[in-house]
Amino acid sequence: MPGERAPLDRTESIDGVTWDIDQDLPPMACGDPEFADAVLAAAREAHDGEPADAPGDGQPQQVVKPHATDAGWLAGAGTTCVVCGPSEPGEAHTATESVSLAVLDRCYEIYRGVAESWRG
Repeated sequence: MPGERAPLDRTESIDGVTWDIDQDLPPMACGDPEFADAVLAAAREAHDGEPADAPGDGQPQQVVKPHATDAGWLAGAGTTCVVCGPSEPGEAHTATESVSLAVLDRCYEIYRGVAESWRG
């Protein structure tokens, strides 16, 4: 979770428990709610062409995910980050991950929409 770290040092006091850190990417949350909202609006527009404030099932939304990216390091260095990219439902970060050209096109529209609308 953004802003939290697992207290792994507590496991050292348990007999027979050892651990290794293979990767230590810090969790992050976007530090600029207006930017996060601009990305969300562009995602909703690209998702189905409806106005950004149109409600509906399946609409993009802001969520916390149990994944790590380089965004944690970038955010820690003072860069405003939002993690937003193409994926097929249920395939992201799996051995069989793939993405269709239509999803790549939609992602391009999101990035373009943010670049054209953001005035931060």
